[in-house]
Amino acid sequence: FSIDLVQRILPSIGATILINTRWHFDDIHGRLEQQYKDEGKDINDEWEILALPAIADKDYEWELSDGRKVGYKKGESLVANRFNLTELAKRKKEMGSMAWQAQYMQNPIANETQLFNAKLWKVITQDELKLRRTKRFLMIDSSTGTGQDYTGFADVRVDTSTGFWYVEAWREKLKSNELIDRLFLLQKTNSYIAVGIEDGLQAKTLIPFIEDKMPDEMCYFSIIPVSTKNKDKESRITNALQPKYENNEIFHIEGKCVILEEELEMFPASPNDDTGDALAHMNNLLEEVSISNNEELTAYTPTVPNYS
Repeated sequence: FSIDLVQRILPSIGATILINTRWHFDDIHGRLEQQYKDEGKDINDEWEILALPAIADKDYEWELSDGRKVGYKKGESLVANRFNLTELAKRKKEMGSMAWQAQYMQNPIANETQLFNAKLWKVITQDELKLRRTKRFLMIDSSTGTGQDYTGFADVRVDTSTGFWYVEAWREKLKSNELIDRLFLLQKTNSYIAVGIEDGLQAKTLIPFIEDKMPDEMCYFSIIPVSTKNKDKESRITNALQPKYENNEIFHIEGKCVILEEELEMFPASPNDDTGDALAHMNNLLEEVSISNNEELTAYTPTVPNYS
């Protein structure tokens, strides 16, 4: 490209149009971007970049030369009449998250920066899980409470003999009142030893309401504000989870970690990391409780500060 093609462009009247599907972080598009970065330039000053992901990650709109406006909305298919969302979801499942992001979403991830991959996933079936003696915990990575952002959930059953984690994880867009209702439903269904919420403004707001609602729901449980000891999310997820995955200490419950796997395979470039962050916080939650080999468990019920 640089030696042969670019040299044939006539100065002042020549133009370059580069059309490609992103296959790799180090493809021709990636190298061109890196060249501008190395020279301290902004590629957008000299190139007009038109990225067309198969499913819009935001609202897109362009004005044509005749004044017409075209585009598609966040969550819509680029060519819905040929590839609807169901078909695209099928292809994504067949390809895997990393290839999908590169070829269909124009967002490649370099192999050398991929900290988590499918080779690390250990799976346990529901039948196998029934044979394990476990204690169950829930960690929540809460959003702002407006319902616009995702709240991440990590439901972990800790093996009382080995300490292994058996995980299911998911995320939802919930308003604060919806999150509280969901929490009580989950607690009544699963009888968690303790529930953790990432400490911060949202926890300070939610915990008093949750405690006040316990008598009405006739459902009492330990709700713990979990402090964020490492403020850097990338380091927090890496340091908490990578050693456990590499040492085969985390097992994904079959079919229950699709979102978590997608987030981690794209980490740290994933557009969402809610379930990964919730799982990373589980280490801190478990510091508040202890499980011994004889299955004795001491749960820590915190004295919740008066936030009023």
